[in-house]
Order: sequence, then structure tokens, then C-alpha cells
Amino acid sequence: DVYAFYDYWEKFESWRDFSLSSREHDPDSADSREEKRWMIKENERGVKTLKKKEYQRITTLVDRSRSKDPRIKRAAKAEKEAKKAAKEAKAA
Repeated sequence: DVYAFYDYWEKFESWRDFSLSSREHDPDSADSREEKRWMIKENERGVKTLKKKEYQRITTLVDRSRSKDPRIKRAAKAEKEAKKAAKEAKAA
């Protein structure tokens, strides 16, 4: 099915691990519990930002490929013609 490919990529879950690339702070070097918690929170915030950018990148790629895909255009045209034929058959 034409749409199954795009459905898969729209719901794609990345397997990339961003925790190492966004380690801005080292929680083990913290002086107090509060500072350690803050560092962990900041690192998690960085991971969240990187994940969001990754999913935006994938979504952009899917949207671009869908807009250029001739199979989608043919399927949409066929659906439109079928709908039109059903409407004409109902009216007659």
C-alpha cells in the first residue's frame, strides 16, 4: 500500500541515544544534592531538545517525499475519480 510506507515513517521512533551527546554537566562532580539534581535536569533538557530536532528532521523529510511522490498523486486522483463516479451513480 502506498500509504503504509508514510504511516511507518510518521510514527517512527528513533533508536538514537542522545544522552551522551548532550552531557553538558557532570552530575558526579556536583557539590550538593541540589546542584546534582539541577545538572541532571539540564542534561535531560538537552536530550529532549536533540530528540525534538531529530523528529522534526524526519517529519520534514517525510513531508517532502510525500509531496513529490507520484504514487500518492495517482492514488489521490484515483480516489477523487471513484468518489466522482459514485456521486454520479447516486444522482442517476
